[in-house]
Amino acid sequence: MYVIDTQVHLNELGLEGSLAAMDAVGVDGVVIDEWTGFDPNGQSKPYRFLANGAFRALYSFAQNAAQRYPGRFKYIGKVDPKDPELADVLAELGSDPNALCI
Repeated sequence: MYVIDTQVHLNELGLEGSLAAMDAVGVDGVVIDEWTGFDPNGQSKPYRFLANGAFRALYSFAQNAAQRYPGRFKYIGKVDPKDPELADVLAELGSDPNALCI
């Protein structure tokens, strides 16, 4: 059976540690929820704030993992409905074969 795990936070294990852990428990692939904790206001990190106060999620770990191991990693996109460029952000996520959902 092909096993996929979803909404996994792999940042602390690192990429190679994540692969080793996946192999140890028989997980073939994961959908990464890039997360490095919460800021003091409860906002999920990593992100950058925009001038209007909206956030724009960052995916450096997840994008790197998916590019290096495309058969094993994909990622969840996060959007802020207040993002003034929401349509462009959604189009960019939609055009990335490694971004599976929002």
